[in-house]
Order: sequence, then C-alpha cells, then structure tokens
Amino acid sequence: MYGWQPMTQKSKTGFDLCYQNIPTVFTSPSVTLHFEGADFVLHKPTLFQAFEHHNEFCMTILSMDQSDGLNILGAAQQVNYRFLFDVAALRLSFSPENC
Repeated sequence: MYGWQPMTQKSKTGFDLCYQNIPTVFTSPSVTLHFEGADFVLHKPTLFQAFEHHNEFCMTILSMDQSDGLNILGAAQQVNYRFLFDVAALRLSFSPENC
C-alpha cells in the first residue's frame, strides 16, 4: 500500500519487522490471530510503534527464534482484554474489557 521495503539490516529496537523513516500518515492493517475456537482481533494502535531516536517504525509483535512459529504478544496487544490462564487445563481464555 505504501511501497515501503522492510529494513535489511538488524533493527536497533530489537523488533523483527521495521521500516526506516517514520511515516507522517499511516493506516494500520487489521490483524486477527486465529486460535482453536476463537479469534483475537488486535487493536490497530498496538501493532506498530515509532522509535524516533532510531528513525524506525516497527511492528510490535516479536517472533521467537524457533521453527514452531511461535510469536510473542506483549502488554501493548493485551490492553483492553482480560486474559485467563488455566494451567491445569492447558487453556487460555480472553475477552474484550475496557480497562
């Protein structure tokens, strides 16, 4: 949509997907994570962050260095959601919540 190319060198921020230069206008894409029996719709303002001191614009979801396709969702993506971890049943539940 914007014709941007991801940075080829490692970002100074530690994020995997970054772009050089911070946009003045940006419309975040819709991102939905699909789980068994549930979809987690990420809030658009939590997907990207500008790092002005590095002049980088990065997606704020980290991939893990494993071949199993795991990703790390941080506190930013969890804002306005309630997460319940049932360790015994090996289940994760979530629901929208204004907090």
